[in-house]
Amino acid sequence: MAQKRAQIGMELMVIVGAMLLLMLPLIAILLVKGGEFAEKAAVAKLSEDAGRIAGTVDNLGRMGPGSKATLQVDVPNGVSEANANSAGEFWFTLETRYGQTQLVKLSSFPLQIDAGSKASLQRPGTHLVTIDYPVETLDKQILITAR
Repeated sequence: MAQKRAQIGMELMVIVGAMLLLMLPLIAILLVKGGEFAEKAAVAKLSEDAGRIAGTVDNLGRMGPGSKATLQVDVPNGVSEANANSAGEFWFTLETRYGQTQLVKLSSFPLQIDAGSKASLQRPGTHLVTIDYPVETLDKQILITAR
């Protein structure tokens, strides 16, 4: 009788071992696909945030000098650059597994961003971005600041 129990125990261990061996490739595939999904979600969210910033710039530019707005932006891991220029371009550069992905959004108004705000928007986390169209601006640039 003791041999029969030992045989059942051994058979159970073989079955469980075979199941684990079959599941390991599935788990590896899920982990890889999960990483790709998280990366695609970060690109989509960052693109949406850049679009919100550019859209707010356009709205404030149409309202005229003295306009100001604050947005909440969630920056994911991997942002290597956040910048704007006087041509009305605002962009984030994100490091992905395929290299750098640049998410550029256009505005109808010239933009300016200071070095501290650029550095702030490179750090992951939630940031408050203030977009200001100052009354006394000579070159009609809209200022973007982040904290």
